[in-house]
Amino acid sequence: MNLVKLSKNEGFLDPVHGFINVEYKVVYDLIHSKEVQRLKHVKQLGGTMQVFPTAEHSRFTHSLGTYEMARQMIEISSSIKEYLSEEDKVTVLCAALLHDLGHGPFSHAFEMVNLIHHEKYTLQLIEEDSEVNRILKTVSEDFPRLVSSVINHTHPNKVLVQMVSSQIDADRLDYLSRDAYFTGTKYGLVEYKRIIRAMKVIDGKICFKESGLSSIENFFVGRYHMYKQVYYHPRSLSYELIIVGMLRRFIDLVNEGFKFVNSYELLIPLTKNKMLTNKEYTELDDHLIYASARKFMDEDDKTLNDLASRLINSISFSSTFVDKEEAKQEIYEGLVNKGFDPRYYFFTNKTSQIIYKKDNNDSLKEINIYTKDGKTVELSKYSVLVKALVEGNIYNDNNKVVIYPTF
Repeated sequence: MNLVKLSKNEGFLDPVHGFINVEYKVVYDLIHSKEVQRLKHVKQLGGTMQVFPTAEHSRFTHSLGTYEMARQMIEISSSIKEYLSEEDKVTVLCAALLHDLGHGPFSHAFEMVNLIHHEKYTLQLIEEDSEVNRILKTVSEDFPRLVSSVINHTHPNKVLVQMVSSQIDADRLDYLSRDAYFTGTKYGLVEYKRIIRAMKVIDGKICFKESGLSSIENFFVGRYHMYKQVYYHPRSLSYELIIVGMLRRFIDLVNEGFKFVNSYELLIPLTKNKMLTNKEYTELDDHLIYASARKFMDEDDKTLNDLASRLINSISFSSTFVDKEEAKQEIYEGLVNKGFDPRYYFFTNKTSQIIYKKDNNDSLKEINIYTKDGKTVELSKYSVLVKALVEGNIYNDNNKVVIYPTF
């Protein structure tokens, strides 16, 4: 493998992690590739900025932060550092940097329109023709496949998989801290260095030393509060669902042969109900959606015009929690009677999240505590607090939030 180091280390100053250090040329080149740079134009939290105005950070800065968390795992945890070869280290650093490469504009809202999970696009961008693919091949012809295997959980070294994708991983350690910082909340400000110091490789898997238990418990409590107060805030959800309704209407109009005043060439691939090519996909970002919405306001279609206007002028839908089907049906019928097409104006979301999942079928996803007497114990059996999260099924209720337009 051609693992070239830079003649001098480069880096980026980050308000969350401080100085992000880059040692390998392949990582530096990936950061400056057009596919990674595109992530500067995709917001990390989509519609959350409607509630938390400073939450304007991007998928790019989160990707850098995830890379840095993986790098710190290697540097701080002597157990991980000794366990990994240089090839493993570079592989996991690249996987951490590229793990969100396939996110579309407004991320999860876009997935509700295109109906293809962002990870599929991530793997396609890594494995097929792209600037990222060509850069990875400078290490070796097989290197793109090695990097993608970490992301899709098939790499033979499961420590790499756990570092990027587990219940305490580089991704979550960054986004909880980063999202808390930029929303101005404190819930997700986790003690990531203490958690990383507690990491220990035992029998080919990452476990956590008992000394890090309090920080791990705080991590899961912070995750609970971030979902409850930030990620599932009804106004954030409603703003993103305006985008879903708007793009659905655009796609339906195209397929019905509607005559548009303006041209929407870059959005047309969305109407084909298929996996987009790398070129088609990388032309999509938040700015394109906003620019298209401004043009939609000129079109002679009441629904498209209204939804675009709501997006541009931040006119959110209303929302209410319902626990009975009759209440949901009443809202639905009220919309129909007032002339709103439910396909574009009526959405039901289940605001639930499993904060910690005890998974007997996948030991890699479980958190194991390495005790002082040399035993490994699954987290919920060792921590009373985490046990309460699991057995109480906290924040996994059956209530649904119904989102609909303001009259």
